[in-house]
Amino acid sequence: MKNIVKLLLALILANSTTLYATSVTDMANKNGIKACGNQIKVIADFMIKDRTHVSRTIVHKNAPDKRMFDAMTIMSYSDVDSHISITASPNPAGKCDAAYVETFVQKGSCVSARENIFSNWKFAGNLNGSTTMLKNTKNGTVNIYLTPQLSNTVCMVTKREVVYESNKSIGSSHSGSPVSQPKSEPKVKVYKEETNVNIGYTSYVVWRSWWSNRLSDNKFLVQKPDAKFLFVELTVKNDDKKARSIAPFKLIDENGAEYEASSKAWAVKGFIGVLTSLNPGVKKRGFIVFDVPTEHKYKLKISGGYWSGKNAFIQLSPKVTK
Repeated sequence: MKNIVKLLLALILANSTTLYATSVTDMANKNGIKACGNQIKVIADFMIKDRTHVSRTIVHKNAPDKRMFDAMTIMSYSDVDSHISITASPNPAGKCDAAYVETFVQKGSCVSARENIFSNWKFAGNLNGSTTMLKNTKNGTVNIYLTPQLSNTVCMVTKREVVYESNKSIGSSHSGSPVSQPKSEPKVKVYKEETNVNIGYTSYVVWRSWWSNRLSDNKFLVQKPDAKFLFVELTVKNDDKKARSIAPFKLIDENGAEYEASSKAWAVKGFIGVLTSLNPGVKKRGFIVFDVPTEHKYKLKISGGYWSGKNAFIQLSPKVTK
């Protein structure tokens, strides 16, 4: 038993862990990673870009540039969070071998995920009778694994690639480069209330917003806010040719802080809840409610839909009371 404890202590002391809300590349540089610095940067830029994320790194305490580097990142998309693991290690040839794995959960079946998200990927096999493996048609080193979860109501998606550095530059067309290079993302537009906003396969109009200390005139819904309730009345329309779920709404203040809708408002008449589904061409008018401080200025973050990758903001001008 004592030997096991000593071994664990030795492993802990031989590694250094860091937790920052910053880029993986910055953490690699800060820890003196040079041999694999370029590989780490290419993969981190490709996978994370400038999305909101927080990372934890593990490096060897005494020889960080000669031993394995590992970073675990939690990254936020418009509607889900994903886990991204990036690992890199110098090889005997003086180059660097690296790998990344991203995992997230998609609402709905894996069949739906394959048809709607990965339709351009080639079927590469079936694992354990339920997990489907797909291969990127442009680069055979990247695979997607789709595994049904919770009685096939959600799909666990895993993206995986191993990158072996050759004498060619990272990011060239050789077999070890990522699927594609990162592209600069366009600046997200900010719209005013009462403006029809078309984004992705969804349209939005915010009609008004107001502050309130109560959820409803209904005496059975007497719940006090932790801060103050901010009501937003809006219309959401599905512009697609298939049924789509309304993506979650969030508020962003002037400091970049992000706020979720209040769970207390589920019983409010007309409340638009998470995962409300709309058929093609159907629109829904209702309310979303946030429980937030009054001293900030807020923008409503709207999404083009699950996995559309598009977002926009609507600047709110709430009335003082209602």
